[in-house]
Amino acid sequence: LHSFIFASEDSDQTEPYEEGETAATPPPSAYRVTARISL
Repeated sequence: LHSFIFASEDSDQTEPYEEGETAATPPPSAYRVTARISL
């Protein structure tokens, strides 16, 4: 999970998405969504 978070942080486009997802859904769900975006 940590590696996924780092990868998402590297991408500027993923950062805004993460914030929006976190605001709508809990952290665990956002992490799963970010994993899908990264892939």
